[in-house]
Amino acid sequence: MVDIGGSVGALVVTTTAALDGAQIEICPRGADRAARTHTIVRPRQVPGRGPVYAGVFPALPAGEYDLLPWAERPPRSFAITGSAITEVDWS
Repeated sequence: MVDIGGSVGALVVTTTAALDGAQIEICPRGADRAARTHTIVRPRQVPGRGPVYAGVFPALPAGEYDLLPWAERPPRSFAITGSAITEVDWS
């Protein structure tokens, strides 16, 4: 479930089963890392596709963010748009 509208969007980070249960973090670009937030990667059933491993950030203020590195996964930058779901492939 996501909670989007106005200047609030959501983020779905898809990855591989290797990150099942991993805590992944994002941070507003340019902000102190204390402003970071996290979610857990879980398998999610998608009709017609079977399980997809993803972390979901259900409500984020619109703006620029960085996905913080995890193990061998590099950082990624992306933008959140209000009233929309942004998808980032981190596989």
